[in-house]
Amino acid sequence: MVLMRSSSGPIDLVLQGGGIKAIGLVGGMDELERQNVEVRRIAGASGGAVVAGLTASGYSPTELREIIETEPFPELLDTRWYASLPAIGKPLAVFLQMGLHPGDRLIERLTELLSDRGVQTFGDLRDGNPYDPLQVVVSDITARRILLFPRDAPLFGIEPDDLNVALALRMSSSIPIVYEPVRLTSAADNAEHLLVDGGMLSNFPLWIFDGQSEPEADVIGLRLVEDQPDTSLVSLLPVPALARTRFGQLVDYVESMARTLMEAHDRRYLDAGEIARSVAIPTLGVGTTEFDLPPERIEALYQAGQLAVRKILNPED
Repeated sequence: MVLMRSSSGPIDLVLQGGGIKAIGLVGGMDELERQNVEVRRIAGASGGAVVAGLTASGYSPTELREIIETEPFPELLDTRWYASLPAIGKPLAVFLQMGLHPGDRLIERLTELLSDRGVQTFGDLRDGNPYDPLQVVVSDITARRILLFPRDAPLFGIEPDDLNVALALRMSSSIPIVYEPVRLTSAADNAEHLLVDGGMLSNFPLWIFDGQSEPEADVIGLRLVEDQPDTSLVSLLPVPALARTRFGQLVDYVESMARTLMEAHDRRYLDAGEIARSVAIPTLGVGTTEFDLPPERIEALYQAGQLAVRKILNPED
């Protein structure tokens, strides 16, 4: 395996998406720090993008762990007033806004955390470096393409250094149907584009740093895997409440499909090269949108990330 040692210099780190399962990624990064592995650039999709963004802004794994232990994650699933109406609430939210949760609280919280480190835009992250220390993957479902921010910000009339970091992380975390998509107007066609979870098109973007010679560094990925990959996806997904209306059944159906797609990404085929430069972190049966995890499951997932990296760095232990 292409592996990072304290003597081999800094690395470029790529984090796989996985919603709340990103807790395991933080555990893995904690072990990297303990082993004196320096991360120079970092990238990710979905929950991996959030961890990457906070890391690039200066949060240590220990600080991220403290946030995880105290953060009321269910509050990030905010709702519009009409979404709670009996029978018609969820269908109405999807019909009007294309998502069950507006994501306002999510972007507010991200803005708070980034502001505490003096970060608002991607330019604030540069700190005099000629390269972007953070790369965020987003899916443009209108144009059917992968976007990489801040590089692709000019497509929407925004200078890369002026792009708001919290906004980019909100885009990359927008699980379809679960969260409303972010809407931006394209500078090319003057049309509104719907931007959603980066994991829909590239959940483990190891390709991001390939071919970028400056600065040179090994590219390593932390990926999330099931302990028993043969387990049926159906058994891992939440059972939707029985909808009273035909439209309500359609919403439940589409939401379940979106969740299934996000879970299925974690099982996609990896070629030998990707496996050779990645660390597999068990997700212990945790679901992508299982935001109400009890403390003991949070701790177990965190430790799973630590142990996975430790075994790779110190195989003799």
